[in-house]
Amino acid sequence: MPWYVLLLVFAGSSLYSQRTLFPNFDTRSRSLGGAGLTSVGVDALWTNPAGLSNTERTAAAASAEQRFGINDLTIASVGIVLPQGFGARLASFTLPGYAEQRTGIGYGRRLTERWSIGTELDFYNQTTHGYGSKRQLAAGLGMHYQAIADLTLAVRLYHPFARKGHSPRISLGTAYRLSGQLLLLLEWERFRQGNAWRAGIEYQPDPSISLRAGVIGATGELSLGIGYRVLRRFELNAAAVAHARLGVSPSVGIVLRPEP
Repeated sequence: MPWYVLLLVFAGSSLYSQRTLFPNFDTRSRSLGGAGLTSVGVDALWTNPAGLSNTERTAAAASAEQRFGINDLTIASVGIVLPQGFGARLASFTLPGYAEQRTGIGYGRRLTERWSIGTELDFYNQTTHGYGSKRQLAAGLGMHYQAIADLTLAVRLYHPFARKGHSPRISLGTAYRLSGQLLLLLEWERFRQGNAWRAGIEYQPDPSISLRAGVIGATGELSLGIGYRVLRRFELNAAAVAHARLGVSPSVGIVLRPEP
């Protein structure tokens, strides 16, 4: 059995702790240091269900990430969002002797011009050869508040229903648009093991090009990424997250996002 399978088995006694080793975000959020609480539409599918309330057209996304540059440590994900505010997502991580799947749905609703809320439900399944399977449900709540035209505040509460007690993850975030080209993101998260912060910046020199960078405070990881829009409906994204000791995690993704 490969060494990384043993690491996954013994790193923690629950799915919740082991998922910390392999977080799943879309490629855009990964390039922004994991920041995405204030995202909307298909970009919010993995980060905050409140953002689903701003879905104007059916959109879909797919991505793949190779953790630390190791071929076997690849996460693949797909998702779709509908104009009614509904979203569905699926992520898979498989290697010889070990597999994880995450299947989830979400719903977002706009309450007023300033307030949006959302809810999500995930089903996790983990299978380890020789150790059997573990299954777990998790649920979340999210909120967006448009304080002013260029400032958005966000909250997300995510809680796994495990047999052993686990405190929920509480995340707070803000996005401030300095101009039509520059977006700043800052987030803070509280979980059982402690606190974490992350920050990102997105610059659009052209409507079809997005340049991104971010930092993850808990691990000291740095991220870079680029997005390129083609044919008025597709967006191609690439990202790289660098860890000082473990190496670089490249990620690629494609988004189907038709323009009005």
